[in-house]
Amino acid sequence: ELNHYVLAVLAWDPDCDVNRLIEKFCAARYGDQGGVAWTALTRLEQEACTRMPPRLSAPSPKCAS
Repeated sequence: ELNHYVLAVLAWDPDCDVNRLIEKFCAARYGDQGGVAWTALTRLEQEACTRMPPRLSAPSPKCAS
């Protein structure tokens, strides 16, 4: 769901703030627990950037920082 939402919005506005989109999605999808969901997604992304072997995929811009 999240990937589709973000990709659809980026198709219309490639300069939009992706972090803000994720926050908006989490609030709409998870209600009062949106902040918890956003934190979990952020941690998951950090772990993926840390643990993903570089040979499996090109690093995302977020992993580069």
